[in-house]
Amino acid sequence: DLIPVIVSRYAYVVKSKASAMYVDFSEREDMMQEGFLGLISAIRAFDPEKNVSFSTYANKCIFNKMVSALPNSLLTLSG
Repeated sequence: DLIPVIVSRYAYVVKSKASAMYVDFSEREDMMQEGFLGLISAIRAFDPEKNVSFSTYANKCIFNKMVSALPNSLLTLSG
C-alpha cells in the first residue's frame, strides 16, 4: 500500500500549510489533521488521466480541506 509512503513524503506540505493557518497551537494540530485528511482524499481520488500532476492536485486538496475547517475552528475559539 502506497498511502503511508505518500503521506510521509507530503507531511512537510501539510505541516507548512497548517503553520500558516493556525491561531494557536491547538488549532495548528487541528489544521494538520484536516490537511492529512485532504491528502488521503487526494490519494484516493487522483486521476492521472486528468492532465494534472499529483503534487498540484494534492496541494489543492490539502489547502481546501484546511480552509473548509477554518470557520468551525474560529467558531470554537470565539465560543
